Formats: sequence, structure tokens, C-alpha cells
Amino acid sequence: MQEKEEFSENIIQDVAALGIMYEKLTHTSDYFPEMLDLAERLIKKGYIYADDTPLEQMREVFVVSAFS
Repeated sequence: MQEKEEFSENIIQDVAALGIMYEKLTHTSDYFPEMLDLAERLIKKGYIYADDTPLEQMREVFVVSAFS
């Protein structure tokens, strides 16, 4: 999935206004498979962890702990 055209155009304009030149326009979504692979390797090495707690449960825990 490519980012919305308007979003990309605004970034291109901002970069040009800063005088930054680039060789190739890419999107983060172009690198999702590589980012997933890197994350999995970092998890297996114990450098990072991922929490698969459902969002609503996280919110409940956060709210309870914030006000206790």
C-alpha cells in the first residue's frame, strides 16, 4: 500500500525547501518485509520484545495503573 499522494507531495516539497537532494523516492511500505525480518531477528536475540496484548486490555491496564 502506497502512502497517499498528497502526503508524499508535501514531504517532497518540504525536503526541497530544505535544499536536500535525493537520488530515489521510496516509501516506508516498500521496506515492510525487511523491517519485519529485522524485528523478528532482534526479538529472537532478546534485544527487543513485542507485546501482543489486545488494545482494549492495554487501555484498561493503563487507566487502572495511572489512577491507582
